[in-house]
Amino acid sequence: MKSSGIRFAMLFALSAICGTQANAALNYSVDTTNKLFILDGSATGTPFDLAGTGALAWGVDDIVGSDIDIDFQSSFTGTADSSSSTITTVGFRAEQGLASGRSIAFSLALDNASSTTITLSNVTFDYSGFNATNIASIDALASSQETLLLMPGTGFGNITYSPIPEPAYYASAFALGLLALAHARRVINKKR
Repeated sequence: MKSSGIRFAMLFALSAICGTQANAALNYSVDTTNKLFILDGSATGTPFDLAGTGALAWGVDDIVGSDIDIDFQSSFTGTADSSSSTITTVGFRAEQGLASGRSIAFSLALDNASSTTITLSNVTFDYSGFNATNIASIDALASSQETLLLMPGTGFGNITYSPIPEPAYYASAFALGLLALAHARRVINKKR
């Protein structure tokens, strides 16, 4: 009975230290200090058919009036893969409405519109070069934690917010792991 408790404590400590996170869906985080927009996860669906090519986009959009102050970036770090298509373009944009509102979107263009699984691994856009209004709008996603809605395409689902763990999280997880290991060692030594 005690050994199963020790095993449970050790597994719990190991999972806390590793901080593993399942990639069953797409998620994003915002590093407001370094001005980074980061995407991870995987999802399966069918892109919007745009004259034989595939198009996907997720975003928030409450623009009133014409679009102004548009910033677009297609350079990123990390990997973006598709199981059955070639990704031809990856993009991230932010823009303001002339009257009010803003639009923030992540998009993918594929060489075909067949059903596929999209896998994003630490896809990171540096938005520090965007204009000040767009930077503020992206930074605000960290506090509002808005869901980026799937615009064209079916089945992929929305992209949800996932906060970047603070250093205190890692410190507490490490401390918890050490306590669990110390307890396990103590119990094992008592049996000898």
